[in-house]
Amino acid sequence: MCIICNRFNPFHENCEYEGLPNGGASELGGVSGLTVNEGADAAASISTSYSMGVGDTFVGTLGAAGDQDWVAVNVTAGQSYTFTMNGASLSDPLLRLYDDSGNLITLNDNISFPSNPNAQINYTATHTGTVFVAAGAFDDSLTGTYSITATGGAVTPRPSSGVQPLSSIDWGYSAPSTINVFFAAAGVTVNDGSTWTTTGWSSYEMQQMMLGFENFENVANVTFNYVNSISQADFVMFESTTATTALGYWAVGGGSITYGAASYSLDGWGVFNASGQGWNTAGLAQGGYGYVTGIHEIGHGLGLAHPHDGGGTSSVMTGVSSAFGDYGTYGLNQGIWTTMSYNDGWQTAPHGQTPSTNYGYQGTLMTLDIAELQNTYGANTTYNTGDDIYWLPTSNGAGTFYSSIWDAGGTDTIRTMGGMAHIINLQAADLTNSSTGGGQVSYGTGIHGGFTIANGVVIENAIGWTGDDTIVGNEAANTLDGWSGHDRIFAGNGNDLVIGGDGDDLLNGDNENDTIRGGNGNDTVAGGRGDDSLFGDNNDDILFGWLGLDTINGGEGNDTLIGEEDSDLLDGWSGNDWLYGGQGWDTLIGGGGADNLNGDGEDDVLIGGDGNDTLAGGTGNDFLHGEDDNDLLFGWLGNDTLEGGNGNDTLNGEGDNDTVSGGAGNDLLIGADGDDFLVGWLDNDTLDGGAGNDLMNGEGGSDVFVFFDGHGSDTIQGFEATNDLEDIDLAGVAGLTSFAQMVATNAITQVGGDVVIDTGTGTITLAGVSLGDLDQADFIF
Repeated sequence: MCIICNRFNPFHENCEYEGLPNGGASELGGVSGLTVNEGADAAASISTSYSMGVGDTFVGTLGAAGDQDWVAVNVTAGQSYTFTMNGASLSDPLLRLYDDSGNLITLNDNISFPSNPNAQINYTATHTGTVFVAAGAFDDSLTGTYSITATGGAVTPRPSSGVQPLSSIDWGYSAPSTINVFFAAAGVTVNDGSTWTTTGWSSYEMQQMMLGFENFENVANVTFNYVNSISQADFVMFESTTATTALGYWAVGGGSITYGAASYSLDGWGVFNASGQGWNTAGLAQGGYGYVTGIHEIGHGLGLAHPHDGGGTSSVMTGVSSAFGDYGTYGLNQGIWTTMSYNDGWQTAPHGQTPSTNYGYQGTLMTLDIAELQNTYGANTTYNTGDDIYWLPTSNGAGTFYSSIWDAGGTDTIRTMGGMAHIINLQAADLTNSSTGGGQVSYGTGIHGGFTIANGVVIENAIGWTGDDTIVGNEAANTLDGWSGHDRIFAGNGNDLVIGGDGDDLLNGDNENDTIRGGNGNDTVAGGRGDDSLFGDNNDDILFGWLGLDTINGGEGNDTLIGEEDSDLLDGWSGNDWLYGGQGWDTLIGGGGADNLNGDGEDDVLIGGDGNDTLAGGTGNDFLHGEDDNDLLFGWLGNDTLEGGNGNDTLNGEGDNDTVSGGAGNDLLIGADGDDFLVGWLDNDTLDGGAGNDLMNGEGGSDVFVFFDGHGSDTIQGFEATNDLEDIDLAGVAGLTSFAQMVATNAITQVGGDVVIDTGTGTITLAGVSLGDLDQADFIF
């Protein structure tokens, strides 16, 4: 019902209504601009009862740490949407987007940190159906009120409509979507404004040009048919040595042409210089200079323009002032990004430009070309829909070229088997007027070929080889495997699996819940945000959990494990490890070897395991257990519990009120400050309560109780007066020199069933002990 008006009127701009069940917004017949208020807490799953329409606003509350509110939104394939989450009392919103199966699509934490901490997701739907926006908070630890708005729903505007960089290659013309292609015969006189004679095409040349047309069919909804009569043709392909001194030209939009004795009206024709650079068998192979000429001119035929000269309605690419050697402000005026550039290949590659005209140039349409063609003709959504593997070229020569991946579905992989260092970057072109507008290049060092990824394509996996590889993930759930070599892997968003393999690797999970394995070698592993599982595996590794509830396992070797923020589980496994919990309620397990464990902030659990370990609780009320061998335990601040376990251990409660327990072995127990409880348990222990009012019990074995001036009012339980090896050490107490002196000065007296010793700065109560059972042998002065 309407909250603020006297009847339900969803068409009124001030009408609000309680959240409708899924589909509720659509039941209003497309009405937008409504406010959906969260009543009962929204479920954090696809079973949520809340939905909103485009133009609506959802208002909710994160009532507890870890709370997420999911809201369903109906979307249409090909249409673009913007979801914006604004915090009211919630200081740092985090917005996630899930598909209809509950799989994460993407997330955003800040629109522009620190100036705008609100969250925003721009999304173009890949299918018609339901997605879920999920309201959360940074680190899932904050609470407060928020609102989510959904806008958009129209078909994505063509980025080329006045928007760089695509506007620089948009001629403003579109050809028919089905085109018949005719290859002119030799010896025919042609007049297309000037008169010249054709030389004719070899079967190989026609084959390569048809392969070029196929490049266009692969990415856009266009079809090319070979015909053997010019009367059936829409496009005509001419070859000549007299028509032009250029490599070739195209009559964009076509017109009338005389071929032999007859005139024909065409949608376009291309003229290619048969004696031009690269126009030979080797150069017409994919990656050769002649092949580039072919697909460049065909691109004109389908409405693509040069980025440098403003052909048709196009605008000159940002920062470009000349055709050659000028790459523009963001380096996009190169063949690696658009085959319409005169700067063919990747001229700014770290390893330079190809030295040959036979290989090393672009061998397909590239990311900007694909985007502009798809804006005009629509995308081919049937191409490469399986689980495809894209192999990076590993040598220079015939067939080596740069290509842009258009892949319409499946779980796909870029991989290599080359021994050189590789960069594999799964980030697709974002089509912005920036250095990332054309995407990123995956390639092997020194190899004049590789991949870019077209906008809208998701490649899920990457596998390196024996070189020192750099792998960068994307927002999908990636599997990234460095194989061997000293690799650097950056996972990005998504719940990723990262494998370092052999070599000394640097592995970073970034956002979401990642599993990272170092493999062999001395690895550095960082979980990033999310609840990550990190494994150092073999050798000496450094592992950082960072944000989230992380599980960190050092594996073999002498490892360093750092939990950082939140509540983490750190397990050193074997080797001499160093474990640092950081903030949060952490559990640290040393495992085998001589380990060093530091809980740091909050209430931590530290377990030494085998080996001579050092455990420090830090701040908070910590539990420390040395387990086996000879351990050193420090409680530090907080009311800590220290257990030595087996071995000859040293335990120091330090600040606050601690419980210190020796276990098996000859242990040294120190209460230090605070009112402590010390229990020696088995074997011959030394117990020092320190300052404060302490309770001590040696239990089994022959124990020594040590006191110094200022020790407080202490009690010893279970003192064995008849055991000459069990002693009270008063050497640190000024003024007490012997048992006889204490008796003579009444420093030691019987009080009921106990003996009380007045040290001048405190008292020692021997519970259940008779003064007559004591003598000089029970004391050390």
